[in-house]
Amino acid sequence: MHNAEENASSNLAIPTTSIVQRLGRQDLALQISVRFAVLVLHGDCSLNGESTGLWSQGLWDRTPSITRMKQQILQLRAEGRSYNEIVNLLGCSKSTVAYHCSDNVKIKSLRRKVANRDRINEKRRLGRRYCTELSRRYRSLCGCKDCGIRDYRVLEYDHVRDTKLYEISYLVNANVSIDLLKTEIRKCEVVCANCHRIRTLERRKKPL
Repeated sequence: MHNAEENASSNLAIPTTSIVQRLGRQDLALQISVRFAVLVLHGDCSLNGESTGLWSQGLWDRTPSITRMKQQILQLRAEGRSYNEIVNLLGCSKSTVAYHCSDNVKIKSLRRKVANRDRINEKRRLGRRYCTELSRRYRSLCGCKDCGIRDYRVLEYDHVRDTKLYEISYLVNANVSIDLLKTEIRKCEVVCANCHRIRTLERRKKPL
């Protein structure tokens, strides 16, 4: 068993961070996950003097708010600001500041996720099931706005009010809050697939 773990560790030619170094042998799976994240974000080698990580290539700018928040927290911490001062300046939670500034908090968070993985996944499954059932019952109750059919299997949502932010199907499967799902549903009318196609084509018609 130990030989297999040692071989798995030796095959990971990825630079370790302080977090990885402080994880014990019993956290091998977690250690591999952290090492993979380091590889993806920072890269493990240089090509023509350039790093291969996503940070250096600018490919991680798709989440600018998270990156910017982390940079601001680390900069304020380097200036000697306390956790409470950073919270007051940036408006974030104290746990967010602790997560970015302390390796111990990151290790505890990763271990907690691994230990509670099954419970978290089950909670997500129950949430998706609840949202799916809520959507089905709502569609059956409303029926098609145009032809009146009430079979939820052929009913869809047609965004007709305000600004469309998300597809309802995405919200149902993304395990979001019920309030967000209800807010987006209120922007819609329930129509069957055929009537939805007709509506879409009518909207796209250009005047002669």
